Amino acid sequence: MKRIKKFGLIKEGVTRKKFTLPTILAVAWIITSLLGMSFLPLRKENLESSTLNLAFVKEKILGAGDNKIHGFAYYDGYLWASTRTSPGRILKIDPPTLDYQRIILDRGLNNGEDLISAEGYIWVILHTSPSKIIKIDPNTLDWEIAVAFKSGEVGHGGSLEYAFGYLWAGGYGKIAKIDLDNLRYQIYDYSGTVGNTQFHALVSGGNYIWGSCPCSSLISQKTDILRINPSNPTQYDWLRLDELITDDMVYINDNLYAGTESEWKSSHVYKISNDLTFTKGITHNTKCYGIFYHQANGLWGTHEEKPGKLIKFDLDLTLKGVYNLPNDFNHANEIVFDEIGNIYVTCWESPAKIVKLTPNRS
Repeated sequence: MKRIKKFGLIKEGVTRKKFTLPTILAVAWIITSLLGMSFLPLRKENLESSTLNLAFVKEKILGAGDNKIHGFAYYDGYLWASTRTSPGRILKIDPPTLDYQRIILDRGLNNGEDLISAEGYIWVILHTSPSKIIKIDPNTLDWEIAVAFKSGEVGHGGSLEYAFGYLWAGGYGKIAKIDLDNLRYQIYDYSGTVGNTQFHALVSGGNYIWGSCPCSSLISQKTDILRINPSNPTQYDWLRLDELITDDMVYINDNLYAGTESEWKSSHVYKISNDLTFTKGITHNTKCYGIFYHQANGLWGTHEEKPGKLIKFDLDLTLKGVYNLPNDFNHANEIVFDEIGNIYVTCWESPAKIVKLTPNRS
């Protein structure tokens, strides 16, 4: 007969070897080093209880087939969402009621990824290969394929950013710089640095375009952060992190803020300066799905827990508070804010769910 004990398999009649804490930490350090992982005894933040003074306003479970909102934006009095479904769907949502109108794209126009507003229209990039960009009239809901990339250009589209007078679209290893006046574009290839990985996020700030390319394998996880000159996108610098950066990051006051969603490690929030030096903090044991900012409401993060969790923190990565979503509203994913500061949170579920909150100013 054998007895299973923690840290060892013990046979009857055999003296049990004592494992001290230093021994355990040393073994863990060796294993994680071999796997390309970090093993640091960082202090984890207490994110268990709601501490933020937010008032719950409304919740909404979307209809059948309106699954997994991936792109989310507020424009001209409405919320807009794209779904990672086949075919893709685009939703125009009324903020007071959370009722919505639905566009179902044609067959083959699958997996809406990023969604933004620019030049009076809504734009959605599709995770197809080659990728396509959909243009939507926000008033009539008429839509068209505005950009259809050719083979070898932008594939598996993942990110959009409107900055410096152009629409920037990221896919596997490449970025397109698009003139919205005539929809002509130029392709820039970064695969020599990032390999065949997706530009999962694009933002602008500090007179740069910033791109995030996460890559995961069986033995390691990493993200390349590129700082690109928009006037000459062939000029860029880059930083490699040993964690997976999320698809929502923000640039504020000369710093890029990004969360992590690695499989094997605690999550963090990174603060990356223009010279590509960084600090990190807000350690927690669940994935951070995104970082968001609103001038009146500050910096926020979403976490994948059940129920989903929001965190608020300051520019120095000091945790300011936590808010737990209602029960059964799991995996908080995207956040947008309206012009008066209401907060709208999506849940990465099928069907998707939305929660509306407001800062309690009483």
